[in-house]
Amino acid sequence: MARYTIIALLIVLCVVMYYVAENMNLHINSVPNLEISVKEARASRFALVIDVRTPKEREQLGFYPHSLPISMDRIEKEIPVPPTSSILVYANGDERARQAATKLYEIGYHHVRYLPTTYLALLPGSAQ
Repeated sequence: MARYTIIALLIVLCVVMYYVAENMNLHINSVPNLEISVKEARASRFALVIDVRTPKEREQLGFYPHSLPISMDRIEKEIPVPPTSSILVYANGDERARQAATKLYEIGYHHVRYLPTTYLALLPGSAQ
């Protein structure tokens, strides 16, 4: 009888551990879609606009007015606004903006969005 009780307890323990592990993974990995459309970005106000491109790209291609250059390797350390601030991240329409926004979201900046295209789309007179 004691053997069956121990087996039953082990099964229950395994089920509980599996359930807890699954729920923890869902919570940790649940980052919403942080992409923002050009139209929505134009209509929004951001406390901070971050340019995650390289200094060379910024120099050669220009930059959005008042944007702050912060490289991908420093993105988690150099955000000069509190986590409650709204932040827009952009690059050259590549994955860097999404990756940076995801990093920021994961460390508590839940009002971060990223532009899936270049900053040029935000400028007045842009066709987008």
